[in-house]
Amino acid sequence: HSPKILINRINLQSFVRKKIFRCKSINVYEPELKLEGAEILQQDSALVVDRLFYELQPLFKDQLKSVAIDEINFVNANYKIYTSSANLKQISNAENISVVIRKFRTDSTLIFDKARFFNSDDILIEMNNFKNDLGDSLHILNIDTLEYSLKTANISAFGFHLNYLIKDSTRNLYDVFVPKVVLKSKSLV
Repeated sequence: HSPKILINRINLQSFVRKKIFRCKSINVYEPELKLEGAEILQQDSALVVDRLFYELQPLFKDQLKSVAIDEINFVNANYKIYTSSANLKQISNAENISVVIRKFRTDSTLIFDKARFFNSDDILIEMNNFKNDLGDSLHILNIDTLEYSLKTANISAFGFHLNYLIKDSTRNLYDVFVPKVVLKSKSLV
């Protein structure tokens, strides 16, 4: 399965003459990330990011001065982690996760900075059709879209619906619908 990638409004003149890549948006539809080996879960995520940007550094030395993208969208991304390529036992997965990076910017100075490889106004992580059976075995929570902002640490739930699984007149049951719920916090941790 190959993801579909759409790039909108590239400024070719700026790219060819000044080595500056600018565009309105990049949309990557249904990207899949399959990782093998349990050691991946134990690695420091900062080291993984370091390795990725180390691979990009030659590009910024020779081909680019800067990159400015108004919005990068990873739509309905899926990831799966397996124990090994020989034993395809799945350890972890997430499906239909969307990530939006607003006002992505990097340049030849930032890409070599160990503290921060790029700037952005915000990064949003969205999950559609979130469902969770509650511990009381009576209710289910359905959320049309669950969104987390890395900038504000706010969690927003659009189409929040708490309702009962089976109607039982002998129990206290709830059926609650709220169009939008926002939980504000300084940190998720």
